[in-house]
Amino acid sequence: MKAFVRLLLVVSIIFGIALIGFTAYAAKNKKSGSQSVSRASTDLSATPASSPTSTPPPGTPRFFTYQSPAGVADSAGEPSVGSNWTKEATNHNTNVGGSTNNIPNGGTSLYFGGFLPAMAKVTWDDCSSPAVALWENKPLISANTPRAAGDPILFTDHDTGRTFCGQLEGLTPAGCTIDITDNDGDSFIPSDGVIPSDVDHETIGGGRYHSPLPNPGPVYQNAIYYASQSVGEARALRSDNGGILFSPAAAPMFAATDCAGLHGHIKVSPADGTVYVPDFACGGSLPFHNAGQQAAIVSEDNGITWNVRPIPDSTTSGIIQEPVVPGTAQTRDPSVAIAADGTVYFAYQAANGHSMVAVSHDKGVTWAPSVDVGANVVNGGPVLNATFEAAVAGDRDRAAVTFMGTETGGNNWDCGTGNTCDYGPDFTGVWYLYIAVTYDGGQTWITQNVTPGDPVQRGGICGGGTCRNLLDFMDATIDKRGRILVGYDDGCTSVGCVAGSAPNDFTAKGYIARQSGGKRMFSAFDPVEPAVPGAPRLSAGLDQAGTTATLTWPVPDNGGSPITGYHVYRKVGAASFTLIATVPTNTYVDSSSASGDTYHVTAVNGQGEGPFCNNVTPTFTAIATPCTLPGILAVNDLNPDGSDNDSGQNTPADPRVNIRQLFVAEPFLGAGVEKLIFTMQLAPSTAGSPPPSSQWFIVWQRQGTDPSDPNDANYDRIFVAMKSDANGALSFQYGKFGVPLDPTNPNPQANTPTVFGNADTGTYDVVTGLVTITISNFKLRGIDGGSSKYIAGTSLSAINVRTYLAAPDSGPKSQNIASDITGNGTYTLVGNASCATSVPFLGAVSRKVHGSSGTFDIGLPATGPVGVECRTGGQNGNFTFVFVFANPIVSVANATKTGTGSISNRSTGGDPHEYIVNLTGVTNAQRLTVTLMGVTDTVGNNAPSVSATMGVLLADVNGTGIVDGNDVSAVQSQTRQPITGSNFREDVNASGVIDGNDVSMTQGQTRTSLP
Repeated sequence: MKAFVRLLLVVSIIFGIALIGFTAYAAKNKKSGSQSVSRASTDLSATPASSPTSTPPPGTPRFFTYQSPAGVADSAGEPSVGSNWTKEATNHNTNVGGSTNNIPNGGTSLYFGGFLPAMAKVTWDDCSSPAVALWENKPLISANTPRAAGDPILFTDHDTGRTFCGQLEGLTPAGCTIDITDNDGDSFIPSDGVIPSDVDHETIGGGRYHSPLPNPGPVYQNAIYYASQSVGEARALRSDNGGILFSPAAAPMFAATDCAGLHGHIKVSPADGTVYVPDFACGGSLPFHNAGQQAAIVSEDNGITWNVRPIPDSTTSGIIQEPVVPGTAQTRDPSVAIAADGTVYFAYQAANGHSMVAVSHDKGVTWAPSVDVGANVVNGGPVLNATFEAAVAGDRDRAAVTFMGTETGGNNWDCGTGNTCDYGPDFTGVWYLYIAVTYDGGQTWITQNVTPGDPVQRGGICGGGTCRNLLDFMDATIDKRGRILVGYDDGCTSVGCVAGSAPNDFTAKGYIARQSGGKRMFSAFDPVEPAVPGAPRLSAGLDQAGTTATLTWPVPDNGGSPITGYHVYRKVGAASFTLIATVPTNTYVDSSSASGDTYHVTAVNGQGEGPFCNNVTPTFTAIATPCTLPGILAVNDLNPDGSDNDSGQNTPADPRVNIRQLFVAEPFLGAGVEKLIFTMQLAPSTAGSPPPSSQWFIVWQRQGTDPSDPNDANYDRIFVAMKSDANGALSFQYGKFGVPLDPTNPNPQANTPTVFGNADTGTYDVVTGLVTITISNFKLRGIDGGSSKYIAGTSLSAINVRTYLAAPDSGPKSQNIASDITGNGTYTLVGNASCATSVPFLGAVSRKVHGSSGTFDIGLPATGPVGVECRTGGQNGNFTFVFVFANPIVSVANATKTGTGSISNRSTGGDPHEYIVNLTGVTNAQRLTVTLMGVTDTVGNNAPSVSATMGVLLADVNGTGIVDGNDVSAVQSQTRQPITGSNFREDVNASGVIDGNDVSMTQGQTRTSLP
């Protein structure tokens, strides 16, 4: 059943509050105390946001998307984004002629969501395209203190640069804790907050005052508003001193009999200070507002009184009625934006799931007909379901609307993992980020998918269960130069999920989509286009030998004209830069590089050659690999400066439960061996032994199901764990992890692990803090999906670590009671076999001793004509294969052969570089292949198999594959000659003498041949 039930029955569920520890997606519940500000972290993962399949209209905006680095905004459900115009900086790049370009960056960006312990600050460097984004954690002081539930919200007053980070004491009227910063988080002061508050769906906004000004006059230039709602009504409070203190509301914005409780975010008109709060369901039949309309709740007296102004042609599903009357998904929050002249743009999800926009020029008294902005998409099909609407506006005729959309229809769009619906099966659509813009006041819209090929979610975007990982909304803003910025969270981040070969990851990773070109929201800052391309953001690496440089760069903004190529410049020593190559793609390999050489790259289009940004000197850097321990970093609980990302109630009391990093590896362990090796890096300790009665869990989303278990539906995750008993003795186990807690219908296994067996091995070095747990894949398959799971290309999604100090082994292990927790990560399996590093094999020979004349080898080439052994095997058909390797051989698991004969023995030779296989019973006139299995050398290289083939044809001394007169003549010509390396083949009986016996033997084999 859905988590949403009757309005008057369960307040907490109606209002969609995020419950810490109740859901698999729950963000890191880490709260800031005295944690120092982290060093900046540079995001190098910007992605070009659109590759249109049709030609978009001139001026269509272009975007790049920027992923937060590990340790920043890892679990950022329902994020808000702000822009501090007072912190605008000017960046520079250089034209090839030497002149400089000045590029104002529009200000810093601020980002907050989920239960993050810190606000994220993003500083943009537009020297390159895409820009370099520096993400910094700015620890909060009160908005991250412990609570059972909450709602995150951020608002930046771009006029003054003041930012507010709020977190609701959810499900209670206990208040909202708000931190205020005037310096982008370098320091915070706590607001007196809102006490008592309402219980859910808080929002903070601000802007100019409406005339007449309040009396006494305000001490801060803009009014700051806080709005939220309870069971019976929704209220808005105003602060006249910059958010330090909020005065009680004179009257509610609306009652539950007027509109549904779930309103959108409060906005203030820059034209005259009119205040707007959007709502998805007003009027209609009570108590669910069925057949109601979407509406703007409007105040023209600084929040003292309010009017409900519905959109006549809008539709809504009302509040979800299931299980009372099975029907459809509940419509999500609308969004409102107000342009410089007061034009109102109201973006909403209609009852049919489509993204609609209505425009008003009289503060919502009347509305122009609503427009379906997803009906026509310049780089895709129509959007049939849309949610998480967010709107911004600039000049009077310019606005943008962003939403998560899918080309898959159906009223079951919010059904999925952990959120089974009575009105449809789990949704199978794929969601992307869309942005629609208008430059003519809403008469026409240009809509594009800005993350094509990179979904933000697979399956339902839900109001409950595991698939509520993204929570309830996202946000958008504009910078000082009119660029559109969208703050969103991504639920599909692994390689497998993006490619569609693995299910959804259910992450909530922080992202910002930022405009890079095209018309802006302020026409005064529209770039002149078409223009030359942006400056490529160059990176480079040098091979270990120091002779080959590999240059790569993301495709830069094209300036409104297709890029036709790139110019690569190199500087050697003190010389000037010279053009060394023109290439059509964004990579170049210079095989004549030398250590110390420096490069830069420019892009070229129909308008000419663009600028360059940075000069790069390539260096050699070792690359992490799953084939070598500790493997790939899957979860990072460290700040960019290396300090612990721990604060508040989840600051570990003991270093032995302080999880810092988790790695996953799949080294080659032998033919057919499939194992995962987890390495947890805990903080080092001098305690000398593990803490007693403690647990360390590694938890991830299930890949499949277990039909053999009648209770399987109670589990949605898998775990491996290290545990200590009352004496500190360790055990290492694996099993299933219970579904998130639904407080309206609690599952007895909610967040509770059930052990199904022991891991293969485990170790814990208390001094270094290093923990390793090894588990065979077949054990995981046995409880999670069978043979098609835990293979190359599948993922351990939403993987996190949680630790518990001196806690009972039994019972729930939710995140809110953990000693330490991490954000979610992802690891995509490569398979142990892929890590088999080939043993350097030099070749094989057939070896025989020719009496007192010595030992001679016949080569057995791996390619080309087969090597022919023309010498006799004697009465028993004995032959010897010798495999020669570059490094000494440690072991060979087995040896097999094809053809007639048998292996009598095998071993490493007197020279350890050689491996000897002796055969007996080998018959003539055949092709014989010997294969070594599981070869390992002293360097650690592994080879699943190494083979050599020999043609056995007695007396074929010239190796043609047939014995004829030429062979007889060759033997006759060498009779009585000393045996050397050039004529030993003529000694066909290997006696050490070439004589009449060899001639007779050869004559007796004429007309025989290889098959």
